[in-house]
Amino acid sequence: MGFSGHVQITHVSNLDNENPDDVAYDDKVFDFIRKDPAVKSVQPYIFSPGIIKSDELIEGIRFKGIDSSFDTTFISNHILQGRFVNTHNREMNEAVISTATSQRLGLKIGSPLRVYFVGSELKGKKFNIVGIYETGLEDFDKTFAWCGIWVLQKLNKRDSNSADGIEVMLKDTKLIPTKTEAIHTALPPDMNAESIRETFPELMDWLDLVGQNVYIVLALMLAVAVISMITSILVLMIERTAMIGTFKSFGASNFTLTQVFMMLAGKLALYGLFWGNLIAFAFIIAQQKLHLITLPQESYYMKYVPVQIDWTLAIGINIGTLIVCIVFMLLPSLIINRISPLAALRFK
Repeated sequence: MGFSGHVQITHVSNLDNENPDDVAYDDKVFDFIRKDPAVKSVQPYIFSPGIIKSDELIEGIRFKGIDSSFDTTFISNHILQGRFVNTHNREMNEAVISTATSQRLGLKIGSPLRVYFVGSELKGKKFNIVGIYETGLEDFDKTFAWCGIWVLQKLNKRDSNSADGIEVMLKDTKLIPTKTEAIHTALPPDMNAESIRETFPELMDWLDLVGQNVYIVLALMLAVAVISMITSILVLMIERTAMIGTFKSFGASNFTLTQVFMMLAGKLALYGLFWGNLIAFAFIIAQQKLHLITLPQESYYMKYVPVQIDWTLAIGINIGTLIVCIVFMLLPSLIINRISPLAALRFK
């Protein structure tokens, strides 16, 4: 999403065309998008393929031109050296390249970058490298670079308000399907709106599969917790069989004894939740700071397991676990009804 936006608007003719038609991004047709309170930013872009030549190697690269409306939150968080392109100064030819590109070509911050852009004719442009980024998305990092949109406009003799397309960033990613449909419906017939899910279906399906695994793991953990609690209560009942017989001989009802064991079950559950939360939050904080669990970046697009504390979800899981455990404690507690005082005293 940081590379391509939540929703992309292009000309219909651009879908299968290497030389896309211009989109005038100051056109009033986009005013309804800019005024939408759910929209975070509306940002034009231009893609231009090029060739980078160093002393020994030649690399293909794809430049993305952006302007000051571009939401730099994503890419700025992945800048390892230097800074991002200054999108407010149109006199500067700055570029940001990836770590993979800089290492292969021996480039660093401040190095001149000579790029030959491929088109109807080969055109050269000299950039100054001001930043080096790394996202972990290997396919993007290998071939992606950033520059000001005005550089590519001048290079291809395009108007100062023309672009290949418009990216729409939303404040809430859950609105992507509905907003994509609404934008597509409101656009002229010669324009198309496509969501990030339609642009990269394989990646999105993979993420959905990962999300389903989370629910399976939580269900298994809950089953283990319930079985452990039932076992604990059964052990307590066996240990306290004589006590149950004594209480019943004194006139204690089954309901009273069930309450006693339910309170014990609740105490055990709270004790387990306390230590479980303490260990879990300590581990999460350690993972955030120290990155204890690493990942193969070529498979998972990141170097370590990212973690985040959602307090609402954490509190909900704790309350839900406590309720489920206590409810399931009713099952072994029913055994109390079948315990005979005489048999219980003999059991001692």
